[in-house]
Amino acid sequence: MTIEKNFEKLDIEYGKSSYGKIQIDSKNAYKIIKGKELRHLFFAYHSLDPMKTIDRILKQNH
Repeated sequence: MTIEKNFEKLDIEYGKSSYGKIQIDSKNAYKIIKGKELRHLFFAYHSLDPMKTIDRILKQNH
């Protein structure tokens, strides 16, 4: 089975994902969440997608 077929099967089973299509660089991330706050939260969020991380931090703060 090819890689393309495997991705097709994943799309059918779980739906298409936009993961990796939205790029957020550190400059924009620091505009949204300040560096001091990010530094304190690194271990809690370092393995998440950047957009999910920012979303969770914003929800936590509001």
